[in-house]
Amino acid sequence: FFGANMTKKSIFKLMVAIVGILVCLNISFAQEKPKTPSEQLGLGIKVGDGAFGGQGAFALTPNIHLGAGVGFYYDSGDDFENGQSFLYFSPYFKMFLDPIKTLYPMLIASFDVTSLSITRKDVLNRDVTVTETNTGISVAVGAEWFPYSSVGVYGGFKFLTFNFDPSQLTVGLGYPFIGIEWFPF
Repeated sequence: FFGANMTKKSIFKLMVAIVGILVCLNISFAQEKPKTPSEQLGLGIKVGDGAFGGQGAFALTPNIHLGAGVGFYYDSGDDFENGQSFLYFSPYFKMFLDPIKTLYPMLIASFDVTSLSITRKDVLNRDVTVTETNTGISVAVGAEWFPYSSVGVYGGFKFLTFNFDPSQLTVGLGYPFIGIEWFPF
């Protein structure tokens, strides 16, 4: 199911199904509103948005979390000769809006640093590796479900992305992501 040939369309369908299930669970099982973490450190895993990675976060208040994500993605290419790797580092600011039972709508603003390394054949059939580093800011919208006050399952989409070099503005519901975070500290 999670093979190397998963298309953007199938990833999108999977994410819509997961968010739909979480919303249904939230509506049917939630009786009280667990509080979001406050003044705690947390760890998490995030999938989507071009990579798989981890994150660290600090719940400054119940409604404001600060953190940073790091991730890696490697694609060997069709013939295992033209591979590429993708690294990212993304400090973020997360703000929760008024909850619907245990489901908290959220906005995430982040400063994204990405590095893409691509290996290709040149005119003389030699391997040439090109690395590009990009920086930008992005705003994502989504929701986080807190079945317990120390565990959150979230998903969303980047809504606005502005890359600095080269200058590029992207607006729309693109780059879906899902993740889970735990605040034990």
